[in-house]
Amino acid sequence: MELIPFDLKMETHHAAAAALWTAACGSDLAITPAFVAFNTRFSTGVSQAGQLALEDEQPVGFILATPPTN
Repeated sequence: MELIPFDLKMETHHAAAAALWTAACGSDLAITPAFVAFNTRFSTGVSQAGQLALEDEQPVGFILATPPTN
């Protein structure tokens, strides 16, 4: 397995996250790539980071984190 930084600006990363989420949670909790893009867009004073897990160059998992602000 390979971990790569989740690029908050890459549409392919948004699509991968949406597909993985929907596969895990089902259609009742489905999200779209646009939803991921909107919720990971730049905001002043907020930092976000994540990793995308690849197996044979295919997305198999992801993690995104936004630390709390004070």
